[in-house]
Amino acid sequence: MSHTHHHGIGSEHPHSHLIQNLTGILFFLIWILDSFLIKFAPLETELIPFLIRFLIFAACIGLGVFLGVKSHNLIFGGSEYNQAISKGVYSYVRHPMYLSFLVIYLGFIILSFSIITFIFWLIILYLFDQMAQYEEKDLERILKANYLEYKRNVPRWIPRKIL
Repeated sequence: MSHTHHHGIGSEHPHSHLIQNLTGILFFLIWILDSFLIKFAPLETELIPFLIRFLIFAACIGLGVFLGVKSHNLIFGGSEYNQAISKGVYSYVRHPMYLSFLVIYLGFIILSFSIITFIFWLIILYLFDQMAQYEEKDLERILKANYLEYKRNVPRWIPRKIL
């Protein structure tokens, strides 16, 4: 059984909410344990001063919140869509909402140099990529050439142009 978007076309991965919630809880649990108890960091965190790490962390949080809010507002902002959303943050990456979580998590990893959390982040990236592929296949089925054109012009994760 697939779950469709409230204000769009296509379907979400059937377990997307479960995956996002569980990975978020596990991410922060692992990050807290590794950053404050285990402290497994192969590089000394002092190699990069805390202020620099904090500024990168703050930039990641800011970018993640920006992507999350902008993508959420486009999807759930009251407009119904019968085609791929290709404006706003969706003109830079195809999955800005998933990317928002990945960027925020990466900020926490940079703050503490948590290698164990980074390994888990790679697992989250894989899971999010699988969810994105599932959703894209459904949009290809529904929108056909229009979505394939969008995919050619807009990358899944890493923007080709700056915001």
